[in-house]
Amino acid sequence: TDALNLASRQAGFENFVHARRQLPTAGMPRGFPVYLSVHWVTRRARNDEPTANGLRHGRELLCVYLSRPLPEIVAKHRVGQARGLYGFRMEYDDHLEHRTNVERQEEARRRLLTAERSLRFMEATGLQPVSTKKYNAISVALTRMPDKDHESDWFDPVTGGYVCVDEPYAAAVENKGAERARWLESNGLKMVVPQWEGIYYAGECIPHLIGPDGALLQRAADALAKLRPVTEPNPWPHETGICNDD
Repeated sequence: TDALNLASRQAGFENFVHARRQLPTAGMPRGFPVYLSVHWVTRRARNDEPTANGLRHGRELLCVYLSRPLPEIVAKHRVGQARGLYGFRMEYDDHLEHRTNVERQEEARRRLLTAERSLRFMEATGLQPVSTKKYNAISVALTRMPDKDHESDWFDPVTGGYVCVDEPYAAAVENKGAERARWLESNGLKMVVPQWEGIYYAGECIPHLIGPDGALLQRAADALAKLRPVTEPNPWPHETGICNDD
């Protein structure tokens, strides 16, 4: 408290309470901050990258603000099962850390942005990644669906309903809509294509929501349509540090 009051007086305010009342808050982030970190290493030098002994390394940090605490968005034991969070662990209630080093700084940033898309998906829909064998039968049946790719399994913890997020490349399914629709109908499944960028490869893949409950699929699609695209900022505004720091 003393430090905040001192800093406020140095900035021209009477105290910290006065500063909070006077400073504009419009546009400030709201919610619960969550930190995502990935360590990276580059073993081969490129012409435009000076290296020491042919090795560069570092740590990328991304902070995102969620509407609910992280453990309410995804259960700790399910983190590694979620598309976009493979390889991450919940080190703390506000920190997801990638377990292993990745190759190159660019890959570290790509994984951070993909992880944010995964968190935004769960935040918007309330769905959780499947981590048990309860939905094995429908998941196995969906392996026979024509041109399914980059799929991930999710469930609604309230209703127990199942949702598969299928994210094939756009070119792969360009002329396969009728064939896929016939297969789904013959297997008693529904499909909704949300107005949403997806998780796996935004801009290159088309996400499809598939499952037996059409109402659940539509609710999820409506929620996803409100999400803003996750894009890489330029310049990168988040913290870049050294590899293997705490």
